Amino acid sequence: MNLMTIDREKCNQDGICISECPARIIQMDEKEGYPVPSSDFEEYCIRCGHCVTVCPVGALRLDWLDPENCRPLKKELALTPEQAEQFLRGRRSIRTFKEKTVPRETLQKLLEVACSAPSAKNQQPWHWIVVQEPQEVRRLAGLVVEAMRAVLESKPEAGKT
Repeated sequence: MNLMTIDREKCNQDGICISECPARIIQMDEKEGYPVPSSDFEEYCIRCGHCVTVCPVGALRLDWLDPENCRPLKKELALTPEQAEQFLRGRRSIRTFKEKTVPRETLQKLLEVACSAPSAKNQQPWHWIVVQEPQEVRRLAGLVVEAMRAVLESKPEAGKT
């Protein structure tokens, strides 16, 4: 099985994939000058996908990641330092909610985006449960309230700030 494939027609032999590999398991073939996986590639590849995403010409492919699935960043959407600061530092915890159901398409899009969040070695260890029925949301909220009360009864100091 080929874990890593190089399209020699596209490859410009710049070595970016080699320098970006955090596991250092891609090397330059000295005879032909193309990137090749090292002998321990399969054992040490952490499946981060850096090698594929940094290739400016889409020449590198992994058995689990195609360059076509790596969206290029749009320069016009880049955040200014001020925008990044506002996003990261701004208060955005919402505790009062509208009695309005979020459209399923919106939830699906948000979950797709959330799956792109960094996860160390691209493991994506999270699981999602989407609850849209208002009665079930209330029932679950009630269970959380009961659990919090139980914590406060057993450890009153937990409620002190």
